Amino acid sequence: MIRWEAWVCLLAACSASQVACEEELHADGHGYCLILDPIVIEGGFDCPPEYATRIDGPAGVVCTDSMATSPTELPAEACTAVGYDPALCEPPDAALECSGRLTVVERDGSEFAFCDGFAEAEGATFERARENCRAWGGDYPRGLDAEDWVFVGANMETDFFFGVSDEAEEGVWRWIADDTEASFQPWIESHPLGGRGSNFALARADFDFRWSDAGFSRRAGFVCER
Repeated sequence: MIRWEAWVCLLAACSASQVACEEELHADGHGYCLILDPIVIEGGFDCPPEYATRIDGPAGVVCTDSMATSPTELPAEACTAVGYDPALCEPPDAALECSGRLTVVERDGSEFAFCDGFAEAEGATFERARENCRAWGGDYPRGLDAEDWVFVGANMETDFFFGVSDEAEEGVWRWIADDTEASFQPWIESHPLGGRGSNFALARADFDFRWSDAGFSRRAGFVCER
């Protein structure tokens, strides 16, 4: 949670070499003190003692108690406030962890990442795949319908997880990314097999990507959306 506070520098409290923050924010456990007055900046000053690190921007200065040394390491609000281009203030995209074949496709305002090409004992477990999706800045897909499923299947070649589970309530299969019940469920005949050990829907390449249920240790490819 980012908290902004306005600070007033009274003439009696300021010296020529050390000034108070004009604006201050707190994010991720650190403080960021903004000095934006060009007269103060041109005249020279020292950061407040609690903010030892200084980053000079095109239109201001950030003093911070963090270890930040570049604009991308600052909160976006602080980065843009001192004049950096917003594009520079966004950290670079994290690469999706995928040891197989990775394809990223844009569709309807979202990015879908497809990680596949694994034998049955390879790939990621259901939970590890979700961790990879979240580290990428996304999650499993949300509420796919029959048309969406055609799109997903067209980009995969081997078995994959896609974010449907009945772990929360046995027999109720939900898209865990948005916690909605799956209305489209193309199960293989006689599936799901059921039972507390098989809580994750798995798209099977040998059955035209219809679903079977799989357990915690099963590894496969996966799909992410962000």
